[in-house]
Amino acid sequence: MKNNSYKMMTRALIRAALVIALVTAAVFLLIRLVPGDPVVMVLGEHATDEAVNQLREQLHLNDSLGQQFLIFLQNVFLHADTGNSIKYGVSCRSLILQYAPVTLLLVVMSMTISIVISLLL
Repeated sequence: MKNNSYKMMTRALIRAALVIALVTAAVFLLIRLVPGDPVVMVLGEHATDEAVNQLREQLHLNDSLGQQFLIFLQNVFLHADTGNSIKYGVSCRSLILQYAPVTLLLVVMSMTISIVISLLL
């Protein structure tokens, strides 16, 4: 009985790790598919070539896609660094933490409503 439980738990953990890996790769690749140059979005259209090249080096955009992915993984999983928002100019982590309480409240409310409805039906 215990052996079967360990097998099921191991399979579930492997599936969870696979899903995390696939979602991480998809997010990384989808970010790269956004039209336009992120450096020009940050600096503006009137930025000098020197400023553009300097920011491209700083953001590792001149590196190969594989190197960029490894840096992305290192930043996210080892340093919990989600980078800076281009739109707001602040850390993405601070934005996530700012909106986490409201998001969790919505999750709890929706789960409560769905449980109540499922018990009534």
